[in-house]
Amino acid sequence: MADKSATASADPEGLGESAASPLKSPRVRLAMLIGAILLLIGGLVWYLDHQNRGRYMQVTDNAYVAADSVITAPKIAGYVERVFVIENQPVRQGQSLARKIHPGWIFSAKLTA
Repeated sequence: MADKSATASADPEGLGESAASPLKSPRVRLAMLIGAILLLIGGLVWYLDHQNRGRYMQVTDNAYVAADSVITAPKIAGYVERVFVIENQPVRQGQSLARKIHPGWIFSAKLTA
């Protein structure tokens, strides 16, 4: 009887030495292997998606737009009929920039730089 009580105190669940580690079971090992493979595949898919599309996407919670702006206003009366220069074209002093038509009158005036 002393032997049974000593064994019971060492093994409270009463399983004895017949209890094997769960890692020795083929089913558990297969499930862990499948889980590791799925984890690696998921990580690879995420990495490739991030390299191809994700790193170009920008997300923010507190976005605002800041830009330099210039207010333009006419210094002449009338409508501009034709502009003789294009954007960022260098101009010289005295060069014609545009032709205007005065509202109500049909005449052209020369605008200079």
